[in-house]
Amino acid sequence: MRTFETEIVVHADRTAVVAAKLPDELPAGKYRAVVLIEEHAVAETAVPVAGLPPLRWEGPLLVYDGTLPGALPDVLEELRRERLDDLMARPDS
Repeated sequence: MRTFETEIVVHADRTAVVAAKLPDELPAGKYRAVVLIEEHAVAETAVPVAGLPPLRWEGPLLVYDGTLPGALPDVLEELRRERLDDLMARPDS
């Protein structure tokens, strides 16, 4: 069993999407996942980190600090390209 923590946004229609890049050693397939949601919503505490991009990958998670340097679609496209470049540059195991 593997555990990871992330924050999600629950929308007014009570839906949420959870996405994460999982470790390579986890084979593709159907898995049972358990979602535990705390009793109270977390406070919005996004604080920019000096010297780091506002939207960035930290391991398997996409981190957003509350600010963007441009339009969201442009920023996401740039991050997608960076991530693909990183994945393609890895040597075969």
